[in-house]
Amino acid sequence: MKDDLTWLDHLNHAAGFSSLVTVAAAKVADDKTRLALLTTAQVIGQHIEKASARSRPSS
Repeated sequence: MKDDLTWLDHLNHAAGFSSLVTVAAAKVADDKTRLALLTTAQVIGQHIEKASARSRPSS
């Protein structure tokens, strides 16, 4: 099980690190830790979106 990397198939490669944190959170048994990881993933995702929006050329 330790070497089973099939969970990597569930990553959203466009979302990058925030997707990795979300998938990791699903593997955590402790509710508080899972919630903290999901909150962290959400914040990372928001920062990625803001950075992407700033880098897009305005029309």
